[in-house]
Amino acid sequence: MKKLSNSRIEGHYTSENNKLKLNCQVPEINYSGVQFDSLYISITGSGTKLTADLHLKKIAYDSNIYR
Repeated sequence: MKKLSNSRIEGHYTSENNKLKLNCQVPEINYSGVQFDSLYISITGSGTKLTADLHLKKIAYDSNIYR
């Protein structure tokens, strides 16, 4: 990993009702030449169900840019 900007990770788990909530925001990551811009991950869970949402502003590798 070449670069990891200040990140924010928040979450909680409640064992009484088996609920999970996790949010992760990373402004910038450069990993093995792949650049991620504005990465946001949200994970929620209840019982045996788990849902994850991933949002990116931009991902780039070499001269290829995906938005």
